[in-house]
Amino acid sequence: MHNILIVDDDKATCDLLRACLSEGYEVIDTQDPEQALGLALEHKPDAILLDLMMPKFSGFELCQSFRSLSYTSVIPVLVITGETGAKYKDHCENLGAVAYFEKPLKLNELRRRLTVELQSKRSEQRAHVREGESECHSVMQWISERARVREMKCDCRKSAVVPCSQRCSGLLRLVSSKGTSSF
Repeated sequence: MHNILIVDDDKATCDLLRACLSEGYEVIDTQDPEQALGLALEHKPDAILLDLMMPKFSGFELCQSFRSLSYTSVIPVLVITGETGAKYKDHCENLGAVAYFEKPLKLNELRRRLTVELQSKRSEQRAHVREGESECHSVMQWISERARVREMKCDCRKSAVVPCSQRCSGLLRLVSSKGTSSF
C-alpha cells in the first residue's frame, strides 16, 4: 500500500483528505510544517500533498526543501491551496511540484492524478533511493546552511535514542526561529 504525507495547517482539510484517501492509501498528516521534512524522512512517503500558506514555513519553502535532498527530490509533491492564479501555479511548477489543486478540492481529480503519479516511473526511482544510505547527513548540511551554523554532523549510526527525523525537525525549528529570509 502506498503512503501519502499530507502537510496542511487546516485540520478540516487534513481530515477531509484522510477520509478521502485512507481507503486506498496509508495516510500520515501533520498540521505543523516544521515536522514535514522529518516525517518525510521517517515515513518515506510515496507522495506529498502540500498546502502553500502555512505559519513559519510556507509550502513554497517546503517544496524547495523536498527538492533539494536526493531522497525527497523523487517524491511527487502535489500542491493543495486556496491560492488562485497562474503565478502561484507557475512558481510551484518551477519548484518541482507535479500538480496544483485549488480549494475547494475536486477529490476525484486529486485521486486520479495521485494514481498517475504513483504508477509513473518515479516509483522505481523512489525504491532505488530508499535502498541507499541515510539522508540525514544531507539534511544536517542543508539545515546548518540556512541556520548559519558552522558545521553539524550526522551521528545517526551512533545514536538509536533520538531518530534522525526528530533531530531534523528540531533543527528546522531552529531555522524558523532565526527567520527564513535565506530560503
